[in-house]
Amino acid sequence: MTGSTGPLVGVWQRISGILHFIQQGWERFWFSPADPVVLCFMRVLVGGMLLYTHIVWGLNLEAFLATDGWNSPEVIQQMQAGTVSPSFWWYVPDAMMWPVHWTSLSVLFLFWIGCCTRITSVLSFLICMSYSYRAQMANFGLDQINGLLCLYLCVGPSGSLLSVDRWWQVRQARRTTAAAGHHAAVPGVRPSPGARLALRLIQVHFCVIYGFAGLSKLQGDAWWNGEAVWLAFSNLEYQSVDMTWIAWYPWISDLATHATIVWEVFFPALIWIAPLRPLMLLTGFLMHLGIGGLLGMWTFGLIMIFGHVAFWSPSLVRRLLSGLPGCQSQPGSESPSSGCSTKQEKPAMNLLPSFHRILPLLLVTFCGCAERIDSFEEYLELAWHHERAGNQQQAIAAYQQALALDPVQPVAWYDLGVLYEAAGQPEQAVHAWTQALTHDPNYSAAFVNRGTILARQGSKELALEDFSRAITAAPSEFAPRRNRADLHRELQNIPEALADFSEALRINPRDAETWLERGLLRRELNDWNRALVDFEQATELDPGNATAWLQLAHVAARLGLTAVSETAQQRALELDPQQAEQHLKNQQPATAENAPTTDPVAAAGFQ
Repeated sequence: MTGSTGPLVGVWQRISGILHFIQQGWERFWFSPADPVVLCFMRVLVGGMLLYTHIVWGLNLEAFLATDGWNSPEVIQQMQAGTVSPSFWWYVPDAMMWPVHWTSLSVLFLFWIGCCTRITSVLSFLICMSYSYRAQMANFGLDQINGLLCLYLCVGPSGSLLSVDRWWQVRQARRTTAAAGHHAAVPGVRPSPGARLALRLIQVHFCVIYGFAGLSKLQGDAWWNGEAVWLAFSNLEYQSVDMTWIAWYPWISDLATHATIVWEVFFPALIWIAPLRPLMLLTGFLMHLGIGGLLGMWTFGLIMIFGHVAFWSPSLVRRLLSGLPGCQSQPGSESPSSGCSTKQEKPAMNLLPSFHRILPLLLVTFCGCAERIDSFEEYLELAWHHERAGNQQQAIAAYQQALALDPVQPVAWYDLGVLYEAAGQPEQAVHAWTQALTHDPNYSAAFVNRGTILARQGSKELALEDFSRAITAAPSEFAPRRNRADLHRELQNIPEALADFSEALRINPRDAETWLERGLLRRELNDWNRALVDFEQATELDPGNATAWLQLAHVAARLGLTAVSETAQQRALELDPQQAEQHLKNQQPATAENAPTTDPVAAAGFQ
């Protein structure tokens, strides 16, 4: 039996390994955290296009949407019979068309500038969908791409950068720190699984669009004999530039026709090959630029180019933005933690009128940065993959390779430090967190972690300084306060420890352990009544903490609350009999005869 089942076990292990590899690949593809700067840049581009196209709807609003307009309700409803085609315009009377239209434009404008983005993104999608379904006979590819891009921008944190939301967040943080007399701290923007999911949905959807577009073209003879591009150029309705001269050079039409077919059919496969991605994107950029410039369909050509941005690397977007007025990068400003630098965030709205400078930069950007596109991000994703799989050394190696390519990324340095600490290499961890702080002096988590290691190594004063700098950088965070409180207590700085424990509880009043620690400190100070309150809070928040119940029993006995003390003592015995009995034994008087019967503490078994 053993010999016969051995091969089956091996086969099953092999299958399990393959399935596990597929699962990890799936999670990494869809949910590995991504820098949201690409998604935020797309929101500015797509939001501007949404606003423009709906302004165009308003140039002849009655003709598009009124009951006696071009899109007759009876005809549209007959076209949509048996389908789900929601639109709020069915419930808007003609007399209210203009107020509703102006309200819609206002929402789209707020989405464009990133104001209340989580709400306005969803409302913008509903607006886009409602206009398109109500005026279905005037609905073209531009409206469909507008809709799908707006939908996916709702999924991720598209307002976390380059937005009013971000400006307000930074402004509030600076006001808070300034009021406390600290340095202005810029809150971090961490990589997000939501950003990755939104970008992947756009990428996959565009692959489906191009794949089906190419395959459907193969059903037409003009795409086989090379005449398709010539037929488009010779159509006077779409002719922005006279291209009829290519009739004397048929090879141009043949080449453009077959190149379009090859590009579209193979786009879904070749776009995922990193060395070929710049070529595929450059070809698509030129193709859609030609559609806009030569056929007059500028809005469609641009919205397709905006969709291609989902395939750009975050470092490429940040380099592009750093060349614009008001968005100059500083050391460490490309990190997902800090988002745009302080210089970037303050005048973020100055970017809006400068987008006319982007298109001329694209060719140079692609040619100059093609060999580096996604290099840092791919190593970062590989590190994340190894980290999830528990392969610490491989993850460390991947982080080192990523940082060799882009050494000014504080989040990567921070994550590398975490891995070093987990691998039992504290000196390397301290070095990594020091590098993170070099590129982001307000990285509070790096201060906290470095301070924790320094405290363990005996450098108490340096650790105290790190915790204090973490509090300066992020005064509303719990961890720096709690860590500094513990260290103050260890150093016998009792007033400072008590103040930090209290502030930590103000920030996070649901942390049972902090209530317990402050109660212990107050017990040492013989502040019995306040200690009692702290222990009661600790037991309420964490009813399974035997230590908290024992301390509550002790303090209650000291205050003469015999019933409370006995109940707490019994609860501790139920939770951890060994700890409770040892604690009671240590608290017993030397001899029973020496215990005053009138002392409620001794009567409860405590001293």
